[in-house]
Amino acid sequence: MVKRLIRSGVAAERNPAVAFLLSLLSTGLGQVYNSELSKGIVFFVLRVLTLLFIPLSFAIDFRSSSLAVFIALVLIHILLWLAAAGEACISSLRKKKYILTVYNSVVIYCVFGFASTLILLVLFVPASFFFQIETVASDAMNPTLFRGESVVVNTYMVGSGELGEVVFYEHKGMTKLGRVIATEGDAVVYKGGLFEINDVDLSLGVFTDDELDRMVLENSDDIFTENNGERRYPIRYLPSRGRSRGSRVRITVEKGAVLVALDNRRSEAVYEIIPVAAVQGRVEGIVMSNRVKRIMLLPYVQE
Repeated sequence: MVKRLIRSGVAAERNPAVAFLLSLLSTGLGQVYNSELSKGIVFFVLRVLTLLFIPLSFAIDFRSSSLAVFIALVLIHILLWLAAAGEACISSLRKKKYILTVYNSVVIYCVFGFASTLILLVLFVPASFFFQIETVASDAMNPTLFRGESVVVNTYMVGSGELGEVVFYEHKGMTKLGRVIATEGDAVVYKGGLFEINDVDLSLGVFTDDELDRMVLENSDDIFTENNGERRYPIRYLPSRGRSRGSRVRITVEKGAVLVALDNRRSEAVYEIIPVAAVQGRVEGIVMSNRVKRIMLLPYVQE
């Protein structure tokens, strides 16, 4: 058995740069190059596990948001990739010579690299059906979401449409962002940017200085909080304009539909009624912004 695995006891030095680059190209390949197959397999399996857990973070209905779990798993996945490359490099520097084995050949390196890359790609494809990264294209949801920010959309929870959620939806040939304000059967009254649901006003409030700082918002006379269901979230609304804008509009949300509205209530077209089936996913939170403090913010106030 020993004679099959060891090439006549030949020892050879390993190039740290080569070991590093091989593990960057394919996790664990640098360890295989260093004659440490088992260590390479461990790094690879750990990356596979994180890739399996990422879609699970969206399949489990967390009470608040899956954002923190998603970001943690993505960071662990990336760190394992970099750690494997770093470990391969450091190991080759510390250990002067390695006993060459039967898997120290170009053919085995190619097979291991191809197989491991293929497995990761096969696992990534179904994982991508559970979430997507979208860029906010307008100021319609400002001050909750700024134009140009990237958000994680939970596409597993398609058609959830729960009160207070921010959702991506497709309606009349366009993909839009909106917040669920009312669900089927609700009697809605709308005037000048504010809503009354089933004879109860959606109450307004103001932010504390700490909340404004956390959300990187300026203290402005048009920023308020609105409460709906278990959610409290920011809206832009001018009280003076709201009092003078139009008459009260009465709406009943029909079966299988939801009423979605913009958080920027200074717009003219603030709301629309859409089928629940039009909802493509719910926004979990911000993952990229030019305002660093806004990264990992949820689309509602974190108490």
